[in-house]
Amino acid sequence: QAADYRGYLDHYATQQPTLEGRTRQKAQLHSVSEWLGQQNVVPDNARMNVWLAGSFLLLCMVNVAGLLTAKFLRRSAEIGIRRALGAPRGAVFMQHVLEATVVSALGGVLALPLTLLGLWILRMQDQGFTDLARLDPVMFGGLFVLALAVGVLVGVLPAWRASTVEPGLQVKST
Repeated sequence: QAADYRGYLDHYATQQPTLEGRTRQKAQLHSVSEWLGQQNVVPDNARMNVWLAGSFLLLCMVNVAGLLTAKFLRRSAEIGIRRALGAPRGAVFMQHVLEATVVSALGGVLALPLTLLGLWILRMQDQGFTDLARLDPVMFGGLFVLALAVGVLVGVLPAWRASTVEPGLQVKST
């Protein structure tokens, strides 16, 4: 359909100069993203904010992975004793993934009052666009699911490292 429409535009552009006595202009048909870019619908600072937010999320994920690894491996003696008493690696792994999931769920629950506080502070400013700032429950639900997914994803590596603790070495050192 786009090719047919482009042909129609080209035919129209070739007919216009003869009717109006002007020089021929080239018909242009842009995609939606090209048109949005030409009209500067999304400002450059919004793109920069998205990149900064993504970078901040990545940095937080790396920090959480490091903190979970330190927390899980600090309990190496406990894990070693559990393994020596017969706990399978899978059970130790699932316990630590569950802990990471609970921590991320707690972070998602605490995000709601912080979001409401941020919206309240934003509405205190009189910038003209502050009435547009509102809590979208569907968006917040999606972000809560994203927080859970990131928590589980980030918790997998530390949980795997904790589940590979050798029980003999830990029992011997305690």
